[in-house]
Amino acid sequence: MHRNDANLATSTSFSTGDSSEIFGIPVTVERDGDQFLVTDCEINMYGVGDTVEDAVEDYKSVVLEYSELLEKRAERLSEHLMRHLRYLRTKAQHFGQEQ
Repeated sequence: MHRNDANLATSTSFSTGDSSEIFGIPVTVERDGDQFLVTDCEINMYGVGDTVEDAVEDYKSVVLEYSELLEKRAERLSEHLMRHLRYLRTKAQHFGQEQ
C-alpha cells in the first residue's frame, strides 16, 4: 500500500547506516544491493527505494497507511496490533510535521 501525499517530502538528510527518526519513530537506513531500505524495530515497517529519499518517502507512506488501517479496525484488533496502534497514536503529532 502506498499513498502519494505532498506532506511526505522530507527535509531530513539520511545516509546509509544512519539511525534517525521519521515521525518520531527510530529508523535505520541501509543499502541492499541496488536498493535502499528504511526499517524500524518498533512496528516492523519498512520502505524501499532506488534512492535514500525514495525509501524514506515509501516508509512514510507505509506508516501512514498502516496507522489509518489500524484506526479503522481498532475494535477488532489483536493485542499485538493494539500495541502498534497505541504506539502510533503517540507519534501521530509528527505525521503532518515532516516535510
